[in-house]
Amino acid sequence: MEIERMEGRRHRHESERAQAREQESKVTAEREALKLDALAADWGGTVETAREWLEALSDDERPRTADEWWRAAERLLDQALRDTFPDDDAELPEELRFLLSEREGSTAREQATFSAVCGSLSSLPAGPGGVRTPPAPPDRGPARHPAARPGRGG
Repeated sequence: MEIERMEGRRHRHESERAQAREQESKVTAEREALKLDALAADWGGTVETAREWLEALSDDERPRTADEWWRAAERLLDQALRDTFPDDDAELPEELRFLLSEREGSTAREQATFSAVCGSLSSLPAGPGGVRTPPAPPDRGPARHPAARPGRGG
C-alpha cells in the first residue's frame, strides 16, 4: 500500500516537473520573441531604472501596446519636425533629408531609422532663444511634417 502511494506521488512530481519544463520553454520563447536583450541595450539603463520608469507611467499609459507607443512617438517626432522646420520649403540638413527618405515605405524602416532621425534633430543648433524645448504632446492625429511624407526624400 505504501509503495503504491509513493509511486503515485512520484508520478505527480514527474508530471509537475514536465509542466514546469514546458512552461519554462514557453517563457523562453516569449522572451526571445520580445527581443528583451535588444530592448535592454536600446534602453541604455539598468533593469531597475526601466522598472521605475514603467511604474511611474500614468494609468492610461500602462496598458498601451507597442503599436500605440510607436504611434505616439511618431506623432512627437512629426511635431518636432514641424516645429524645427515650419516651412514646407525649409532647407533640411543633408543628413536629416537622407534619413527621412530612408524612412519611406514601411513601419519597419521607420522604426529602424527612428533613433537616427531623433539624434540628427537633437544635434541641430538651438534656435534664437538659445534653447530648444519640445512642445507639449499633440492631442491630434498623426499629421506629418511635409519632409517626412513619401516623395519628399530629396
